[in-house]
Amino acid sequence: MRILKIENCPSLSGNSLLTYHIGCSDQGDIQFRLQDNTASGYFSKEWVSLVHMEPILSSEKITSGSLKPLFEGKSTNSSGFLFAVLIHEGLVERMPQSRSFVRTDPGKFLLAIKALIVSDISLDSTPPPTKPIKTKKEAK
Repeated sequence: MRILKIENCPSLSGNSLLTYHIGCSDQGDIQFRLQDNTASGYFSKEWVSLVHMEPILSSEKITSGSLKPLFEGKSTNSSGFLFAVLIHEGLVERMPQSRSFVRTDPGKFLLAIKALIVSDISLDSTPPPTKPIKTKKEAK
């Protein structure tokens, strides 16, 4: 797996900072992986393919629970953390006056990721995050 992007985002609760990777396989399959959490919540570090998320993201309403089948037998935090990543990347947005989310147009995201794919970028998974984001606890 070639790492194209290393990014940070707040968890859904806002109480921790997540670090995640976006990568691609040799076949160009876009994948996501949770890498770190500043709090104590456990999660799976497995790569999850955007292709496997497509049926879920195509639903009328999406919640973090919708992603649980992608992590069967893994920590329950994994789906919520991945959902936070999808929000941060702009792939889902909150429905007006609802706790549910809907898929957004992935065009901008896909364009940016495809540019990284053709650039031959391959990041090391160990560098520290470059854009610190304050959690709710740090902001107080």
